Amino acid sequence: MTRKPEFNSDAFESIHSSAKALFRVGAISKTTLREFDGVCQAKLPNLTAKQPQRPA
Repeated sequence: MTRKPEFNSDAFESIHSSAKALFRVGAISKTTLREFDGVCQAKLPNLTAKQPQRPA
C-alpha cells in the first residue's frame, strides 16, 4: 500500500508538484526529482520494533 507523501508546507507541496510535472516532460532528471523529494517531503520518525518482554 502506497501512502500519499506528507509535505513540510503547502508551498513545498506546490514546488514538488511543479518539479514532478517537469520530470514528466523530461525537463529534469529522476535524480533531481529525488532531491526535491528530500527537501519538500516531511521526514518520518525512525520507528524501531520493541523487543518482546519475557515474563519474570
